Amino acid sequence: MRQTNVATRLALLDQLDPRTNTPERVKEQINDALKRGDITLKDIQRFTTFSTSTLSTVLNDKYEGDASKLEAALTRYWMNWVSKDSILETKAAQEIYTILAWAHKKQRIAIICGDNGRGKTTAIQAYCAQHPDDTAYVSLDATSRLIEFLDTLAKALRIENQMSGPASFRKEAIIRALQRRERTMMIVVDEADEIKPRILSTVRTIWGDNEGRCAIVLVGTGKLEQTLQRERDLRYLDTRISLRLNVSEMVDNDAIKLVDRYPHSLERAEVRDLVNWANRSSRNRGGIRALANLLANGYDLMQAQSEDEITSDIIEQAKALL
Repeated sequence: MRQTNVATRLALLDQLDPRTNTPERVKEQINDALKRGDITLKDIQRFTTFSTSTLSTVLNDKYEGDASKLEAALTRYWMNWVSKDSILETKAAQEIYTILAWAHKKQRIAIICGDNGRGKTTAIQAYCAQHPDDTAYVSLDATSRLIEFLDTLAKALRIENQMSGPASFRKEAIIRALQRRERTMMIVVDEADEIKPRILSTVRTIWGDNEGRCAIVLVGTGKLEQTLQRERDLRYLDTRISLRLNVSEMVDNDAIKLVDRYPHSLERAEVRDLVNWANRSSRNRGGIRALANLLANGYDLMQAQSEDEITSDIIEQAKALL
């Protein structure tokens, strides 16, 4: 695998969200990566099986036929490449990958909880990017209605053309689509603690009564577990959850991996201090996210000051910018 530079690797972290990766944006990102030399058309050909000449015409908007299948293949390639080339393999990420893989294989309902900033969403999106044909990622806010959830899920399952009529009809269309699949689909509901109990109760119905027709993973903070136990309509769902994970705090080795992505002169004791600062920090929601943002600011300051390395003085300046 080619090694991309620091700035590029960090920028890639923002490109994993399947909700924002339109075909036009993906093609722009791929063309930028081709110009930098991070990837080649041969790399894309090996992944997609389309010829380099066909790929070139699509990437340059010169393809004369229906480009939808080609664009979908390019999106799968890009998400896969980004997830493998940019994700920091923290202890929390490894725990999340394990629970996702087990739930997926066994068609279980799982719950992943942890404080904000521990890398849950990034790790989950990386897993989904590496299994694009068998995962559906959904994230909604507290104001969403049931029919919006079902339509968002249908889009993630790529069956949005089957959505019509009231919510009950749409739910049945999703269930039928899952029943027709030869391979197990895993539905991931991120920020599940922010959506209404009625929507969460529908998740159990989609999964099945006693045996799952798919895998379902609910992701959120500790508030999610409290909601499942408190709400009467969710108690049955709670009894069907067979895999539970509380995501670990960032540890020294995680911080070292992240810090070592940058040119720096920080001592290991200083890195340990950063771990304590990040885990306690309320800025940027704390954890690995707070440390990543701190280092990004430090890197910008390093360049602005024409320095070759991030120093402890630069770190202190960077803290003041958060």
